[in-house]
Amino acid sequence: MLRRAIHLLRSRIALKLTLTLVGFVAVSTLVAGLYLSRGLEHVAVESVEARLGTAVRVLQDDARAALGAGAQPGAAQAFAERVSRPAVARVTLIAPDGRVLADSERNPEGVASMENHAGRPEVRAALAGAVGRDVRRSTTVGAPLIYVAAPVTSAGRIVAVLRLAAPVEAATPAYEALRAMMLTGGAIALVVALGIGLFVAGRVTRP
Repeated sequence: MLRRAIHLLRSRIALKLTLTLVGFVAVSTLVAGLYLSRGLEHVAVESVEARLGTAVRVLQDDARAALGAGAQPGAAQAFAERVSRPAVARVTLIAPDGRVLADSERNPEGVASMENHAGRPEVRAALAGAVGRDVRRSTTVGAPLIYVAAPVTSAGRIVAVLRLAAPVEAATPAYEALRAMMLTGGAIALVVALGIGLFVAGRVTRP
């Protein structure tokens, strides 16, 4: 009877110790996972923004040429459509007053019906001479997009804004791969914690 009582007591103590350790590791892993998940998503979006920013700087000269006095009619729209695929982005040219001059996702008739873009955060920043960035849902394509815009200058004045946009999903593959690795690491940590908990509980309850 006494031996059975001691065995039952040891089992309960071992279970409590093991569950305490595993619970502590699980909570710590969950908190760290939520924090890292947001951080990884932010890093993934920043990587897409950096790619778009590089493309904007590379394409500024071509955009200036498409808007120049000697450019053929429709050159701006042809430029947007031509560079959209290699840039892997939606390309938009916007006049200083906010009118859309060209857009790779719309035909000329559709471009003419697009609303004024002067109030867009990234466009305002570009018209102020900086590189503008924003992440929001596009009313034109109906999906969340990452926007990067830069001024196109000629003779010291801003003649247009060149804006590139990519879907938020463009950042998803790298983000999902990192999150999968993080989840795998968390599962391994729980298994290790369970093993350590059983070992420690056995050593503590044996006396």
